[in-house]
Amino acid sequence: MGWDGPVWAGSATSRVVVADYRLAGIEIRASTVPETVAEEEDKATDMEMVTAQNGNSSLLWFFRDRGFDDSTIHEMFRKCKRLQDTQRDRASENWAYLKTIGIQERKLPSIISKCPKILTLGLNEKLIPMVECLATLGSKPGEVASAITKFPHILSHSVEEKLCPLLAFFQAIGVPEKQLGRILLLNPRLVSYSIDSKLKEIVDFLASLGLTKDGMIGKVLVKHPFITGYSVEKRLRPTSEFLKSVGLTELDLRTVVMNFPEVLCRDVNKILKPNFAYLRRCGFNDRQVAALVTGYPPF
Repeated sequence: MGWDGPVWAGSATSRVVVADYRLAGIEIRASTVPETVAEEEDKATDMEMVTAQNGNSSLLWFFRDRGFDDSTIHEMFRKCKRLQDTQRDRASENWAYLKTIGIQERKLPSIISKCPKILTLGLNEKLIPMVECLATLGSKPGEVASAITKFPHILSHSVEEKLCPLLAFFQAIGVPEKQLGRILLLNPRLVSYSIDSKLKEIVDFLASLGLTKDGMIGKVLVKHPFITGYSVEKRLRPTSEFLKSVGLTELDLRTVVMNFPEVLCRDVNKILKPNFAYLRRCGFNDRQVAALVTGYPPF
């Protein structure tokens, strides 16, 4: 058995190790390329392809350095055309700012992939004014960072054109000033809803159930802000009609909505009808079911 030792060939960066082994008179030659060199070559090739598709090489490397894969990078450029004209310095500045307001860096890739537009916005013109305004609504540390993590697009909206009118709308229907923050920070997607075509429709529907706009509706929204995300015609109205069909009076329904507004958001066919059928099989009659639902709706 004998080994003549390795023979080195090639440059320092692409060195090929050629080893001669002689075992029992049989010669074996093995050539290997160090994995790190191969990975770097593949990485450069991938970046060339992505750069050719999207055109901003400095920003591509910015994303790559922060752990984004090529498919995610390509999708972000597809969703936000402004990235092609965004300088790396601006992206770096905005990324760093998000960390200063309490967003963990490990969560930033998810936030930016959902709303890459954040990196294109002016820091002093857009991001800081929105964050500072949201901060005045929060009462607990981390609430603003949590809201941005839930719905990153909130940063892309205008304070003057969107946030201020939204807050004024909620105040007009009786939401106490101290509760405005709870509504918005718990359900930050609200900022994306149209006041005229979405929120007013919800308010008018609740008013049709007998709730007044001088405080009752505001209390419902504070208790369950997510009700604003549902369709009146596809969810809220069918649910209210079903509850009345099983024996709830208008007063009963108002009581349910005031105390447990989330019940209105439940799907009739998937949740309410099966639960109603179960109660009937247990021996409850219609009057008893109505009393049970009114007293403790989360059945």
